[in-house]
Amino acid sequence: MSAVGFRPSGLTPDTFKNIQTGAGAIYFNVDMTNVRIDTTWTEIQEILKTAYEANKMLGATRGGCTFNAVPDMRQMEIDDLQFDIPGTTQINRWEVTLGSTALEIKKDNILMMLPTSFQDPVTGAFRVSSVLTPEHYQKNVVWAGLKGDGGYQVIELTTVLNLEGMAQTMANQGEGTIPVNFRAHQANLADMQFGPFNIWLFDNEDATASALTANTAGIQTFEAASKNKVNKI
Repeated sequence: MSAVGFRPSGLTPDTFKNIQTGAGAIYFNVDMTNVRIDTTWTEIQEILKTAYEANKMLGATRGGCTFNAVPDMRQMEIDDLQFDIPGTTQINRWEVTLGSTALEIKKDNILMMLPTSFQDPVTGAFRVSSVLTPEHYQKNVVWAGLKGDGGYQVIELTTVLNLEGMAQTMANQGEGTIPVNFRAHQANLADMQFGPFNIWLFDNEDATASALTANTAGIQTFEAASKNKVNKI
């Protein structure tokens, strides 16, 4: 009878605490300026509740949400180089987007979906301009969803524009749907070395927060605060 050896598996006692569950929700123009590495689960709840109570939400969605932070990479062309080596891969730019399908038709959604739109003060109709200025960008768009431990994953895109416009589909015996695809932008040239987004993990078990920031050099820094020390990977 052979001995039972180690069985490789990705499962750990913490697996189901770390799995993200549900579609989450999309908020816009949320004040995230005071979020820090020691921000607690209770504190982030209050931030999200404040946004909810102020109706700063896209509202009901269908098909969940999709976040993408995708680098556009290129390989250097060098004579006699047979295989790629570290240093030959360069990042041209990052494409950072958050997409979903909205179900709710309301004033704030129309103004957000149509970046240059405004409501005519005389007729009340929504109209659009062909001139896009910095004032038309949303300060941020924030997605928040639950983790298995009851904590949160929070993703913030900064200086945001909806790329899809308003392509509303009306369905017979169904609900109207509007795809949205928010793209993050750099707010100014002084911050070009970092991507215009933030990812936080807020655990429900203790007062810890984690932040993940991607930069344009393709290097990711993960900072995790624990009760007794800060671990950096």
